[in-house]
Amino acid sequence: MAEYISKQAFKEKYLCCGWLPEMSEEEFNSFPAADVVEVTFCKDCRYYQDAKVNEKGFLICPASGMEITEMDYCSYGQHKIETVLPKSEAKDESLEDDQ
Repeated sequence: MAEYISKQAFKEKYLCCGWLPEMSEEEFNSFPAADVVEVTFCKDCRYYQDAKVNEKGFLICPASGMEITEMDYCSYGQHKIETVLPKSEAKDESLEDDQ
């Protein structure tokens, strides 16, 4: 799998420090940047926790209706937001024993 860094990060690290002295800033800026987007894998998606197993034993995504595995991704993917409640707001009294 290819890895990408931002053009600005590369420029700050290598071009400005003389690592690529044969390349002017104008030449560098003329290079096209890769058109990439970060994806959310199913295992990290907010919909994954609500996925159901169908009659054939496949996990079905509630957002897309498609069969999924942990390492799949799609255009519906949204990073799940994991929140940690303060002990005072916890529903489980066993979490409040340490106070």
